[in-house]
Amino acid sequence: MVRTSKRSSTRTTFIEDARRRQIIDAARKIFLATGFEKTTIQQIADTIEVSKGVILYHFGSKSGLGKAVLEETLVTYGEHISGQLSEITTATGKILAFPMICAGYFECHQDEFALYMDALGSFGEVHEKRNYMAYADGVQREYLARLITAAKREGSFKGVNTQALADTIQAFVDGINSQYCADPEQVRPTASSQVFQQMLKALA
Repeated sequence: MVRTSKRSSTRTTFIEDARRRQIIDAARKIFLATGFEKTTIQQIADTIEVSKGVILYHFGSKSGLGKAVLEETLVTYGEHISGQLSEITTATGKILAFPMICAGYFECHQDEFALYMDALGSFGEVHEKRNYMAYADGVQREYLARLITAAKREGSFKGVNTQALADTIQAFVDGINSQYCADPEQVRPTASSQVFQQMLKALA
């Protein structure tokens, strides 16, 4: 009886994970086509032929589903950055490359980040948006601060406040992404990152 219970539990978890995956994939496509604010839970449910209650069971609300879509975007983005930076041997080199790697990713995933900006601006109360942004940005700023600390041990960025530099790099990355999402025909993230990289080299 115990072994049967374990198999059933594993199978249920797998099915639930697959269902969550299906819902997130459908939601992303509809959010991109319609916009987060105009999309309804019923619309998503109809697309994948489930009840509205199934979606609410997994995500609690439209905001919860929106956050799940955003979280996946951030995880994929973070994994890309980590993978690219892992090929660079020094902390100083990682810091100098960081804006360029982010910019290249933005240019290849414009729709994903346009959706991120749209959804982030649409769900929840003001404090909820601020808390989510603080969480998302905080993870990257902490990572940058650790890199800067390591770079200082290498002899770079001496005399520069660690947290201020981490905040500045984060602000540049977020700012160029926002501008690119708003006006992709005019804004060139990679070109802007090359200029910013020269500024970082001067500080290093």
